Amino acid sequence: MTQTHTLDAALAASRSVFEDQIAFGIAAGYKGTPDGRKQFGRVHREIVELKKEHHRRSIVIPRNHGKSTLESVVGTAHELVCDPGDRILLASAERGLAKQL
Repeated sequence: MTQTHTLDAALAASRSVFEDQIAFGIAAGYKGTPDGRKQFGRVHREIVELKKEHHRRSIVIPRNHGKSTLESVVGTAHELVCDPGDRILLASAERGLAKQL
């Protein structure tokens, strides 16, 4: 692999991290829970794609499927890295989840 090819690959990877919320989460070190749960999969990709088309949306999937991780943790960090001027307010009805976020 030439140095130019390596640089091109690195630039492409960094672009995808800024354009792709899931790639950003993985690059930031998110791997799911130690027992293998809450890893990003097809349903998370569908959520991200729907979010691009419909900014105002409601996500209804069962508990413990990584909604808060995808949207509140990774999504918020991704938004702030892509647009540092944004201001985001997070709220949760559950105290335990609010502390985690």
